[in-house]
Amino acid sequence: MTRNRAIYQSHDMPTRAGTSSKIALSALLAVASFSAGVSAQQTKEGLAVSFQDYPKFVEAFANVQASSGPDAHAQAAPRIVFEDKSPVYQKTSFVLEDSGAVSEGLDIINTDPANDPSTVSGWYSEYRGVSEETCKSDWQVLDEREDSLLFERITRGCPSLGSEHGLYKVLYGEQNNYVLIATRTPAMSQETRSHWLTLLGSARIELRGSPASVDIGIDWSAGESTPGFELAATEIHRKQGQEEGPDVVYGFSVSGPRKALKQKTFSFFLKELGREPAFFGRNLTVNRSGELMKSNNEPAEIGLGRFADGEPVMMAIISGDDSIKLVTRVVPFPIQADTGPCRITGELVVLTENGPGYAFVGQGFAPGDEVSTIARFGDWVAEGMVEVESNGVYGEMFFPDPGDLVDGVGSYTVVSGQCTVTLTFETPVL
Repeated sequence: MTRNRAIYQSHDMPTRAGTSSKIALSALLAVASFSAGVSAQQTKEGLAVSFQDYPKFVEAFANVQASSGPDAHAQAAPRIVFEDKSPVYQKTSFVLEDSGAVSEGLDIINTDPANDPSTVSGWYSEYRGVSEETCKSDWQVLDEREDSLLFERITRGCPSLGSEHGLYKVLYGEQNNYVLIATRTPAMSQETRSHWLTLLGSARIELRGSPASVDIGIDWSAGESTPGFELAATEIHRKQGQEEGPDVVYGFSVSGPRKALKQKTFSFFLKELGREPAFFGRNLTVNRSGELMKSNNEPAEIGLGRFADGEPVMMAIISGDDSIKLVTRVVPFPIQADTGPCRITGELVVLTENGPGYAFVGQGFAPGDEVSTIARFGDWVAEGMVEVESNGVYGEMFFPDPGDLVDGVGSYTVVSGQCTVTLTFETPVL
């Protein structure tokens, strides 16, 4: 299984099946991730986008350098054009095709929130109103959240745009807003539309800069919360069959002194394995039942795409006055098996370009017993004996090389006097 790490704001987007890189092409990194934006202050926000799910996109721009200036748009496609109109906006245009009869591309626009409507719905209403004055179109909102909005626009014989098919994603941050616009003339096929929806689904605002600038005062490795309070994530939906949307959706509850929570608003952050924390929402509150709620009084939910088997995801909320910081973790696709009293759980603890690290923990085994273990990753095999501790628990770790993961399958077997347990799981492609 390819390592996906996609996080969906929409229940209408297809499953990702991409790779781990946010932006794998070095040519795109400088122009697609704005770390300074157009704000005068030092920003902590940037845009992260994964392009790998659209092979045509990756192939087209693998060796293309960005250009700017009056002649940049006259260059042959594929081309990358950067336009700086600060303090109004910055725009990067990725032109896949531009043959006259067929055009396809992606615009990424970075603006200062001070110059935009206060809400994403307000942005949509204003944009639609202005657009309808000159070009009638069919509009459909695919997903709307507090800080993001995904919509589709199809023009039919418009004098300025022709029959253009567009998919738009609007992202609102604390210091930067982003608009991603994927367009094609003539209309997109279902396959092309699916690729663009997946790419837009991967787009999110995350913290950037030096280690100091992304420090939000949380020890992610310890996962400790403010004493007396607890954040819990509950799975509320898991995708079935060919259903579109995120693979797993979580809701959240907060426990602790009601009086201390009553007047607090929270920001939401997410930390993936091997990545910096990402900002995902603000103005969240806790209702009388302890549910984490958005400002429109709907439950705060987050949808996750196809993460690697055993890959943990950390989530945190922080009150506006920094007095309450709560952390929880989920493993969307756990690696575990039970036989009789024995249980084995596997988890990814390291995931870098140099390879993954897996930790396996056994529970319910006879104290003092020696168990035989075999770990397999492709042609890489490790066999050993491990002594069970007095509480019936043992643990061990393995670090296979990336080259050993080519078949995409790993297994771990333990044999003891009372049971035999085998785990089989999909490994990430790095």
